[in-house]
Amino acid sequence: KHHGRGHVGSDAVWIAGLGPGVTTPATPAGGCASSGQIAATALALLGFDWRAFDPSAGAPLAMGLR
Repeated sequence: KHHGRGHVGSDAVWIAGLGPGVTTPATPAGGCASSGQIAATALALLGFDWRAFDPSAGAPLAMGLR
């Protein structure tokens, strides 16, 4: 399915980090992250090497994890 053209922001992918180990916002320069960065972030948080999955993906977001 698609969201159509009438819904502002429907082309965006969102991510949130919640928990005691998240210390800083993960907003990249320019204010927008790519879906590749979000995927790399998820893989890194799960302990996987994101480069092994897709070396051309953007770097993971700095989630400020302790």
